[in-house]
Amino acid sequence: MKLLLIRERKEKMKEIYRMTKEEILQHQHVSEKGLTEGRVQEIRQKIGENQLQATKKKSPVRIFAEQFQDLLVIILMIAAVVSMLSGNLCCYCDECCAWNGSISQGRKIT
Repeated sequence: MKLLLIRERKEKMKEIYRMTKEEILQHQHVSEKGLTEGRVQEIRQKIGENQLQATKKKSPVRIFAEQFQDLLVIILMIAAVVSMLSGNLCCYCDECCAWNGSISQGRKIT
């Protein structure tokens, strides 16, 4: 029932941008002051109260895990793993980084 009312309303609203202010007020069965109490009761009977439905709260772990569903994040994570496996890491020591000496000028960074 609600879906039919919503669908009807969408079909009627397709050309609302072409209507004048008076036509819109008449089309929506309202005045410039808003809905009448009778119209409010009629809409509440047809559609129901204007309330959000309560949903199950997400756990912090689930929220954190959902951050990794984005394709770009997955690509960046794969790129980081490939970079680590190919030896492109720098731990600021002379053994693993050939270019470290030029940056630290021969001093080890601790």
